[in-house]
Order: sequence, then structure tokens, then C-alpha cells
Amino acid sequence: MKKLFSIISLFLAFASNAEGQKLSLSTNAFDWGMLGTANIETQISVAQHISVIAGVRYNPWKFETSNPHLTVQNRRTDFYAGLRIWPWYVFSGWWIEAKGQYGTFSRSGIWRPALEKGSAVGAGLGF
Repeated sequence: MKKLFSIISLFLAFASNAEGQKLSLSTNAFDWGMLGTANIETQISVAQHISVIAGVRYNPWKFETSNPHLTVQNRRTDFYAGLRIWPWYVFSGWWIEAKGQYGTFSRSGIWRPALEKGSAVGAGLGF
């Protein structure tokens, strides 16, 4: 218990000196739930109302089932980058986002047993 309390105390001591308004790292729990898709996104503040984002998603897993003709997979490698505009200050409240993305995928599953493979390029707006 003392060890846990010491670790938490050290974390809180260093967290108070962190530059939270310049850089952020995040992950998406829903992606992790999609058959273990690892993901990370970083944002860097470049102005009072603007941040630049970049992220990656990666899933190398393939799951065999008792049916020899059915393999469940959501294998993918995605890269994306974009820009967020914040109405008040960076990392506070809501944002408007524009980003571009490139990825490769190989997927099959219970609802669609046929293997789908390919590459994709896209752009999006978010809020």
C-alpha cells in the first residue's frame, strides 16, 4: 500500500509541472475493442486556437474459428494527419477538424465471411 501511495504521489508531483496545453497524446477505446486495434494520436498546439494532429492505427491480428472456412480479422494500418480549430483555446471545449487519411486493410468476420482487402485514401471534416 505504501508503494502504491508513493507512486501516485510522484505521478501527481510531476503531473503538476506538465505542459498540458502544448502537447497531447490520446488513444481511442472503441478502436481497441475492434479486435485489438492499437492506436495513438498526438496533437501539438501551434496557436491559441489551432492544433495539428497526427495518428496511427495498427491491427496485425487474425483469429481462427472452429469453422475452417471462417477467419475473423480486422487487420489494418492507417495513418492520418489534420488540423483542429478551437473556438476558445486549444484543448478546451469542442473543435472543428479537417484531416486526410491513408490506410490498408484486410478484414473478414462473422457477418461477412468473405475476405476483403485493399487500400483507402480519404478526407474528412469533424466536429
